[in-house]
Amino acid sequence: ITSAGETVNIAPSFSLAALNGTLIYNQQPNVSNFGLQLVPAIDSASYIISFSASLPADTFNIYYSSSIQNLSVECGNIDIHDLLLIRTTTHTIDSIVIANPSVRNENMKNLKFYF
Repeated sequence: ITSAGETVNIAPSFSLAALNGTLIYNQQPNVSNFGLQLVPAIDSASYIISFSASLPADTFNIYYSSSIQNLSVECGNIDIHDLLLIRTTTHTIDSIVIANPSVRNENMKNLKFYF
């Protein structure tokens, strides 16, 4: 979570939920990064995000494609997702940038949130 000057900010009370109401994070204190799971059977996901109880929440949509990559006979397959587009409201968020479009089984920062 960054501000316009690329300073990492810490959300004092971070909440994230899928638009269907599934709560993923509920007022987690002191969050500077977070993870999401993408489902290979669909091509988009929508979320409600809040960085603090005192700031208005935003929604964002992730559009992606998915494929399967075979690592080896021993390891099997992994799902790979390619981020195509991000859309967001701008109540608190200024923008969301795709920093790394290839989502793999690695601990990479794929999105940057600016506010």
